[in-house]
Amino acid sequence: MRNVDITSFTDFGATFNPNLTCVFVDDANYMNTSCPNAIDATATYVETQAQCDALSIDESFKEQIQIYPNPFRDFLNIQVPDERNIESFSIQNIQGQTVYKSSFVPQVKLSNFPTGMYFLSIENKNGNKAVFKLIKN
Repeated sequence: MRNVDITSFTDFGATFNPNLTCVFVDDANYMNTSCPNAIDATATYVETQAQCDALSIDESFKEQIQIYPNPFRDFLNIQVPDERNIESFSIQNIQGQTVYKSSFVPQVKLSNFPTGMYFLSIENKNGNKAVFKLIKN
């Protein structure tokens, strides 16, 4: 989907592809806003290979983490099985820049973030990493 005038598409769909994890586009924010249901929940619109690579994670670790609400407005709540085992905790914008980094906290105030898509990265001391796509309203 790169290098294509996506604004001229009238009917785009890539659902029923459970093994599809990354859809490369020029403007992920636009696609998330205009075509949020055109891909399965297992897929993410990305602009770079680094963003796609960040989505390759240990699913068992990710399944133990709860993030809510998503989309979020002011606060993001995070539940992990063992807070003491969290090694790193950060949020990156769509360009891959780290916009928030801290020791783990169960609630993060993000009301000052601009509207858009972000990636929350959590890594434990065992080297397991989970990346979550976040939407700020």
